[in-house]
Amino acid sequence: MQGIEYWHGQQRDYEKYYLLGGDGASQNLKEEESGMGSPLGDLIKEYAEVNPAGDCIYYGLEKKVAWREFNDRVNRLSNGLSDLGIRKGDIGAVMFHNCPEFLESFYALQKLGAIPSPLNYRFTPREIEYQTNQSDSIIFLTEEICLESVRKAKPNMPKVKNYICLLYTSPSPRD
Repeated sequence: MQGIEYWHGQQRDYEKYYLLGGDGASQNLKEEESGMGSPLGDLIKEYAEVNPAGDCIYYGLEKKVAWREFNDRVNRLSNGLSDLGIRKGDIGAVMFHNCPEFLESFYALQKLGAIPSPLNYRFTPREIEYQTNQSDSIIFLTEEICLESVRKAKPNMPKVKNYICLLYTSPSPRD
């Protein structure tokens, strides 16, 4: 879809086709240097340090994500968003089904000090426009299954500068 950037997962690791190089996407978030961070982001980091192999997310029938993996994925996505210019106080629309990528997007924005604005994946294009415009979102994160509605709403969301579609390469809970 023109105007929407696709972020592709490799073994559930994001690699950005346009902005992030392979190794650049996996660097740790440099919170101390940038002044970024939030209590929720710090909480995830603490859990990852205390219980790295512990189960953080259960989804699907028998799928799990450990705290360390979750923290690493959130950091990689935060780095990508930071590279796009997302900063503390910015607002990002987040539209996913019930999946780990929703949580990753939500917390990635939080780690930057940005504010996530969750949208219901059942919203019509008009509802997407309304909530996105009312929230002053400047970035829109979604999944492939929602693209048709986002495509219809996109012309009427002038404040949104970047659209990110997270793609799956591993089995998702919807399989």
